[in-house]
Amino acid sequence: TDDDEVISTSSSSVANGGEVSISSSCTLRAKAYYNGTFSEETSKEFTIQSSQPSNNYLLYESWSNTAGTGGNDGSWSGSIASNNVISDLTGWTYANEGGGANCVKLGTGSKKGSATSPSVEVTSGETYKLTFRSAAWNGSSEGTTIVLSATGGTLYSDENCTTTYPSSVSLVKGQWSEYTVYVKATSSSMTIKWEAQNSSNNRFFLDDVIIETLQQGAYTITRVCNPTEGGTITASKSTANQGDPISFTATAAAGYELDAVTVKDANDNDVTVTDNGGGSYSFTMPDGNVTISANFIEATALYIIGQACGNWWNPTQGVRMTYENGTYSAKIFVTGPYDNSLGGHGGTIAFSQVLANDNNDGGWGYVNSHRYEPASNVT
Repeated sequence: TDDDEVISTSSSSVANGGEVSISSSCTLRAKAYYNGTFSEETSKEFTIQSSQPSNNYLLYESWSNTAGTGGNDGSWSGSIASNNVISDLTGWTYANEGGGANCVKLGTGSKKGSATSPSVEVTSGETYKLTFRSAAWNGSSEGTTIVLSATGGTLYSDENCTTTYPSSVSLVKGQWSEYTVYVKATSSSMTIKWEAQNSSNNRFFLDDVIIETLQQGAYTITRVCNPTEGGTITASKSTANQGDPISFTATAAAGYELDAVTVKDANDNDVTVTDNGGGSYSFTMPDGNVTISANFIEATALYIIGQACGNWWNPTQGVRMTYENGTYSAKIFVTGPYDNSLGGHGGTIAFSQVLANDNNDGGWGYVNSHRYEPASNVT
């Protein structure tokens, strides 16, 4: 060829995911040479394009432009991974990093290494999938444990967020392993951090980090709080397929308490719900859309009934009081810790007889009552 010219070059990038592509439109011009004579010029136009996967990715980092040694070339120790780290995405922060063969090495023999991902925008309460490859440095005295953490999210082993993912992750020396973690967002943005457990001799490699949304299901899950300001509902999924296990929590706002939860299908039929305790519930997704409803009521006052012993307050009974037609009356027994800040001296509230109202001494000699606001720590 006597000429190889790039006609135009364009590039576009998305900082935290989506499709990232670099393309070049080129023309190759060629002439044949025979017995001292060139033929007529022939040209061919073509495009070279490189793309990152899009799919449901919020973040994809491959370090594909990091041209060092170590990791993907089969080298796991020695004089390797000393090149500059070139990240696909902006926003990464590193400590004691080195560029490997299209990957990053973190830490040195005497210093701890770490990597923190760029911040990604998420929806609080939704669950996301994190995958990555990692391997330990292949040295006889090298540590093989790293610490995985999330800011703005909680790590789980399953997509229904029932089992907490261990913060300590075990790696294999001189061999890549792939890890899958589910992250339930607790904020509108989150970052992931990988850090060596030990302060020295704990080098590790990292590659192919992906944060993605879970695959969309065929049916939607709608959440309704009544009243709106009464509390919140968080669910493990916003869409699901028939048969998928769904978990959710209903949490009352200050001044309210949870009265009831229901799950209805598209035909307004009840879906069987399991009460797991502590405001946590679960059900199996039916063949259609569902609506999770939580009814909240204004919290009633708690009265702690106790017997005076000299200058000391002796808690003997707890009763939940309701107000109706100008009268407080006992409804159910309650138990729980006694709040020292409201005049108590510790102890546990015990079961006893029901009182007709807060003026009935119930057979004890001199009895006082104390009003607890709903936000107190008495349950």
